[in-house]
Amino acid sequence: LVRSRGLGDVYKRQLFELKNARDVTIEDNLFERNWAEAQSGYAILFTVRNQDGGCPWCAVENVRFQRNVVRDVAAAFQILGTDYLKPSRQTRGIVIRDNVIDGLDGRAWGGDGYLLQMTDSPSDITLDHNTIIQGESSGILKVDGTVNGFVFTNNLTGHGAYGIIASARAPGNDSIRNNLPGARIAGNVIAGGNGSWYPPGNLFPSMAEFRSAFVNPSARDFRLTVGHAWGAAATDGRPIGADLRAQSRNPTRR
Repeated sequence: LVRSRGLGDVYKRQLFELKNARDVTIEDNLFERNWAEAQSGYAILFTVRNQDGGCPWCAVENVRFQRNVVRDVAAAFQILGTDYLKPSRQTRGIVIRDNVIDGLDGRAWGGDGYLLQMTDSPSDITLDHNTIIQGESSGILKVDGTVNGFVFTNNLTGHGAYGIIASARAPGNDSIRNNLPGARIAGNVIAGGNGSWYPPGNLFPSMAEFRSAFVNPSARDFRLTVGHAWGAAATDGRPIGADLRAQSRNPTRR
């Protein structure tokens, strides 16, 4: 087990990247300020690479990214299924849970503002109980290739322009059926989205309703207000979104 704790305040093309790693936990960090420049602006990369061609067994497997704050970025997560330049194993078993992604804004930081990009067919990817605060955003997920075992549950997020979209497909169910077979997408708040585009079991408030659900969003206090309906509406009976009890124990939250 490799465990990362502490402050990740780095100014570069990305803030964190794994190219060949197994059984990794990244938790209780602050990652902030990443913009599009030489690359597309994604802050956190799980991108398997057989860098010099001598590592066909290279893989990114069994990674937990949890209880972190990712703040003021052009785009958030990029996951590459296999190295398209040299042979590699498949990226699989990525769990992104109980994180706050705040200030995800393509206009401010020069990227597309997506929460997640997946290409070249990773598998078993889970996003659960995350709170995502977007500014100018193209959407939640853009995907190219087939991703088996995709789970998107109990997240608080805006929809953005395209929500969940695959290459050459319509947003929502068309993309999900074609590129995310058997996906579980439930218990989410997707503000500003069209509920008819997505599987049942999700909520689609207006952006104004979404912002009003938080105690003090202008001060980055993203706790749900006392007694809010989303406070016990997750599929596991917990509040939808990140567990901010864990975040409050994290000194990097401020």
